[in-house]
Amino acid sequence: MKKTFFNSVRMACLALSAIAVLGQNAQAAQSSRIAAVVNDEAISFNELNARLKLVMESAGMPDTEDMRQRLSAQIISVLVDESIRMQEAENLKLDVEENEINQGVAALAAQNKMQPDQLIEMLKARGIKTATLIDQIKAQIAWTKVVGRKVRPQVDITERDVQAELDRMKDAIGKTQYLVSEIFLPVEKPEDDRSVRQTALKIKQQAAQDPNNFPRLARQFSRAAGAEQGGDIGWVQQGQLADAMNAALENLSAGQVSAPVRSLTGYHIYLLRNKKQFAEGDIPTEDQVYERLGLQRLERLQNQYFMDLKAASFVDIRL
Repeated sequence: MKKTFFNSVRMACLALSAIAVLGQNAQAAQSSRIAAVVNDEAISFNELNARLKLVMESAGMPDTEDMRQRLSAQIISVLVDESIRMQEAENLKLDVEENEINQGVAALAAQNKMQPDQLIEMLKARGIKTATLIDQIKAQIAWTKVVGRKVRPQVDITERDVQAELDRMKDAIGKTQYLVSEIFLPVEKPEDDRSVRQTALKIKQQAAQDPNNFPRLARQFSRAAGAEQGGDIGWVQQGQLADAMNAALENLSAGQVSAPVRSLTGYHIYLLRNKKQFAEGDIPTEDQVYERLGLQRLERLQNQYFMDLKAASFVDIRL
């Protein structure tokens, strides 16, 4: 009887060991599998998981399996966009230098009130590879160079444009003015609407818990041009945005975060930082209007440029 019992225990242990090995092999195989293909380049599950870890840490989100499943579709979409941007920079022979990456790391560290080496050590201590952060920063810098080369020369602001904007502002005296930050999540296919909305709701919940965290969330999730500036879109006047967006802002107090607002292109989450009545003294100078119009036009043109690039790319997401 004893021999039979010990044999049973031994067999059970061997079975458990085999299961553990199979689990490890399955995990390793999943990491090396391809999560997406962008033209002739692949994005592995290993890269996706590494970025998920960085995003959750940066955004203050719990690193749970449920959270990973909720965010995976959004993050792989971000990685696809970065791949398209990097490929365009390579096609234009625009290199990102090491000192530019170092400056990007320093800027990010300063935003978090750290020194660069402190930021790197913190990431390492939490199991986040430095290369994951570097890849993200490199993609941002590369796209800035592409925009500078291909898009910025197309921006043309005339004196008539400036005067028309000044006239519009004069007509807006007495209306409410909002200081706003935004997180934008695009819905690229109708079947993605539900998952994007769920992600937007989760981001909104996280932002509402601590509005000071909104810039970090914007940098990691927003697909608007102002994401690198923490989603800042500056002052907007009542009636300047679509009706649903104006309604969302009207119902907020300073420091509050809106529920996700659906537009034709995706979901918007707003942080209302301040609001006041627009007065004559708030009208900017001609130079300031010229700069503002230039930035607005640059954003529209670079969005269109990127959408054209994406439409011409082969993208196969395998989640």
